[in-house]
Amino acid sequence: MTRLLEPSQIESRAQFAASVRSEIQKIRIGERVTIHYPDSPLVEAEPAFRERRIVVKSVRDLVTFPLSCREYLNQPLTKRGRVLMTAWDTQLGELQTFYLSSCRAFWRDSFLRVGLYDGESRLPFKIIGEPCPPLRQERLQLAKRLMGLERRESEFLTVGVFADDLAVVAT
Repeated sequence: MTRLLEPSQIESRAQFAASVRSEIQKIRIGERVTIHYPDSPLVEAEPAFRERRIVVKSVRDLVTFPLSCREYLNQPLTKRGRVLMTAWDTQLGELQTFYLSSCRAFWRDSFLRVGLYDGESRLPFKIIGEPCPPLRQERLQLAKRLMGLERRESEFLTVGVFADDLAVVAT
Protein backbone atom coordinates (compact mmCIF):
# COMPACT_ATOMS: atom_id res chain seq x y z
CA MET A 1 0.00 0.00 0.00
CA THR A 2 1.38 3.43 -0.97
CA ARG A 3 1.56 6.18 1.61
CA LEU A 4 1.70 9.73 0.25
CA LEU A 5 4.29 12.16 1.63
CA GLU A 6 3.58 14.01 4.86
CA PRO A 7 4.03 17.82 5.09
CA SER A 8 7.06 17.44 7.37
CA GLN A 9 8.83 15.64 4.54
CA ILE A 10 8.54 18.64 2.18
CA GLU A 11 11.03 21.49 2.64
CA SER A 12 10.39 24.24 0.06
CA ARG A 13 7.78 25.44 -2.44
CA ALA A 14 9.88 24.14 -5.37
CA GLN A 15 10.27 20.80 -3.61
CA PHE A 16 6.50 20.82 -2.96
CA ALA A 17 5.74 21.31 -6.68
CA ALA A 18 8.21 18.59 -7.62
CA SER A 19 6.75 16.25 -5.00
CA VAL A 20 3.21 16.79 -6.32
CA ARG A 21 4.34 15.89 -9.86
CA SER A 22 6.23 12.90 -8.50
CA GLU A 23 3.30 11.70 -6.38
CA ILE A 24 0.84 12.07 -9.27
CA GLN A 25 3.08 9.95 -11.46
CA LYS A 26 3.32 7.31 -8.69
CA ILE A 27 -0.44 6.86 -8.42
CA ARG A 28 -1.52 3.87 -10.49
CA ILE A 29 -5.01 2.69 -11.37
CA GLY A 30 -5.94 -0.24 -9.13
CA GLU A 31 -3.39 0.72 -6.49
CA ARG A 32 -4.29 0.76 -2.80
CA VAL A 33 -3.41 4.11 -1.25
CA THR A 34 -3.68 5.52 2.26
CA ILE A 35 -4.51 9.23 2.45
CA HIS A 36 -5.58 11.65 5.18
CA TYR A 37 -8.67 13.49 3.94
CA PRO A 38 -10.92 16.03 5.65
CA ASP A 39 -14.36 14.99 6.88
CA SER A 40 -15.74 18.16 5.24
CA PRO A 41 -14.05 19.10 1.95
CA LEU A 42 -15.86 22.45 1.72
CA VAL A 43 -14.14 25.80 1.23
CA GLU A 44 -13.62 27.70 4.48
CA ALA A 45 -14.23 24.54 6.58
CA GLU A 46 -11.67 23.72 9.27
CA PRO A 47 -10.12 20.42 8.19
CA ALA A 48 -10.44 17.46 10.52
CA PHE A 49 -8.41 14.80 8.75
CA ARG A 50 -8.98 11.09 9.02
CA GLU A 51 -7.18 8.20 7.43
CA ARG A 52 -8.85 6.82 4.32
CA ARG A 53 -7.86 3.61 2.57
CA ILE A 54 -8.74 3.74 -1.09
CA VAL A 55 -8.29 1.82 -4.32
CA VAL A 56 -7.63 4.25 -7.17
CA LYS A 57 -10.00 3.91 -10.13
CA SER A 58 -9.00 7.03 -12.11
CA VAL A 59 -6.84 10.15 -11.88
CA ARG A 60 -7.96 13.33 -13.64
CA ASP A 61 -5.90 16.45 -14.33
CA LEU A 62 -8.43 19.31 -14.36
CA VAL A 63 -6.30 21.43 -16.70
CA THR A 64 -6.41 18.87 -19.49
CA PHE A 65 -9.80 17.40 -18.52
CA PRO A 66 -11.63 20.29 -16.80
CA LEU A 67 -14.86 20.10 -14.85
CA SER A 68 -17.91 20.86 -16.94
CA CYS A 69 -20.23 23.65 -15.81
CA ARG A 70 -22.68 21.01 -14.59
CA GLU A 71 -20.03 19.15 -12.57
CA TYR A 72 -19.02 22.38 -10.84
CA LEU A 73 -22.62 23.48 -10.27
CA ASN A 74 -23.48 20.15 -8.60
CA GLN A 75 -21.11 21.03 -5.71
CA PRO A 76 -19.91 24.63 -6.00
CA LEU A 77 -18.55 24.87 -2.44
CA THR A 78 -16.23 21.85 -2.62
CA LYS A 79 -12.56 22.67 -2.03
CA ARG A 80 -11.07 21.76 -5.38
CA GLY A 81 -7.57 21.37 -6.74
CA ARG A 82 -5.91 20.32 -9.93
CA VAL A 83 -5.85 16.54 -9.44
CA LEU A 84 -9.09 14.62 -8.89
CA MET A 85 -8.96 10.94 -7.99
CA THR A 86 -11.96 8.65 -8.19
CA ALA A 87 -11.45 5.73 -5.83
CA TRP A 88 -13.15 2.94 -3.97
CA ASP A 89 -13.18 3.81 -0.27
CA THR A 90 -12.62 0.44 1.39
CA GLN A 91 -13.99 1.61 4.76
CA LEU A 92 -17.22 3.08 3.36
CA GLY A 93 -17.57 0.44 0.65
CA GLU A 94 -18.41 2.99 -2.05
CA LEU A 95 -16.92 5.03 -4.87
CA GLN A 96 -15.74 8.50 -3.77
CA THR A 97 -13.84 11.42 -5.28
CA PHE A 98 -10.78 12.97 -3.65
CA TYR A 99 -8.89 16.13 -4.60
CA LEU A 100 -5.18 15.64 -4.03
CA SER A 101 -4.84 19.24 -2.73
CA SER A 102 -7.34 18.38 0.03
CA CYS A 103 -5.18 15.53 1.31
CA ARG A 104 -3.15 16.51 4.37
CA ALA A 105 0.12 15.81 2.57
CA PHE A 106 -0.73 18.27 -0.23
CA TRP A 107 -3.09 20.65 1.58
CA ARG A 108 -3.28 23.98 -0.17
CA ASP A 109 -5.87 26.41 -1.38
CA SER A 110 -6.36 26.42 -5.12
CA PHE A 111 -7.78 29.23 -7.17
CA LEU A 112 -10.16 28.13 -9.91
CA ARG A 113 -10.28 29.49 -13.46
CA VAL A 114 -12.79 29.24 -16.25
CA GLY A 115 -11.54 28.47 -19.73
CA LEU A 116 -12.89 27.95 -23.21
CA TYR A 117 -11.86 24.67 -24.78
CA ASP A 118 -12.22 23.65 -28.40
CA GLY A 119 -12.69 20.05 -29.45
CA GLU A 120 -9.03 19.40 -30.22
CA SER A 121 -7.08 21.17 -27.48
CA ARG A 122 -6.20 19.74 -24.09
CA LEU A 123 -5.51 23.25 -22.77
CA PRO A 124 -7.91 26.20 -22.72
CA PHE A 125 -7.46 28.55 -25.68
CA LYS A 126 -9.02 31.43 -23.74
CA ILE A 127 -9.29 32.12 -20.02
CA ILE A 128 -12.42 33.98 -18.91
CA GLY A 129 -12.37 36.35 -15.94
CA GLU A 130 -10.17 36.48 -12.88
CA PRO A 131 -9.02 33.58 -10.69
CA CYS A 132 -11.68 32.54 -8.16
CA PRO A 133 -10.30 32.19 -4.62
CA PRO A 134 -11.46 29.40 -2.28
CA LEU A 135 -14.02 31.58 -0.49
CA ARG A 136 -17.70 30.73 -0.13
CA GLN A 137 -19.05 34.00 -1.63
CA GLU A 138 -16.61 33.88 -4.55
CA ARG A 139 -17.48 30.26 -5.38
CA LEU A 140 -21.20 31.08 -5.34
CA GLN A 141 -20.59 34.03 -7.69
CA LEU A 142 -18.63 31.72 -9.98
CA ALA A 143 -21.63 29.36 -10.00
CA LYS A 144 -23.88 32.20 -11.18
CA ARG A 145 -21.43 33.09 -13.98
CA LEU A 146 -21.24 29.45 -15.05
CA MET A 147 -25.02 29.16 -15.31
CA GLY A 148 -24.94 31.90 -17.95
CA LEU A 149 -21.92 30.45 -19.77
CA GLU A 150 -23.36 26.93 -19.82
CA ARG A 151 -26.19 28.10 -22.09
CA ARG A 152 -23.65 29.38 -24.63
CA GLU A 153 -21.73 26.13 -25.07
CA SER A 154 -21.77 24.42 -28.46
CA GLU A 155 -20.52 21.18 -29.95
CA PHE A 156 -17.28 22.96 -30.91
CA LEU A 157 -16.74 25.07 -27.81
CA THR A 158 -17.03 24.02 -24.18
CA VAL A 159 -16.57 25.85 -20.90
CA GLY A 160 -14.31 24.17 -18.36
CA VAL A 161 -13.38 24.84 -14.74
CA PHE A 162 -9.83 24.04 -13.65
CA ALA A 163 -7.32 24.80 -10.90
CA ASP A 164 -5.12 27.80 -11.66
CA ASP A 165 -1.95 25.93 -12.61
CA LEU A 166 -1.27 25.52 -16.32
CA ALA A 167 1.91 23.42 -16.09
CA VAL A 168 1.36 20.14 -17.94
CA VAL A 169 1.61 17.11 -15.65
CA ALA A 170 1.43 13.55 -16.94
CA THR A 171 -1.32 11.68 -15.08
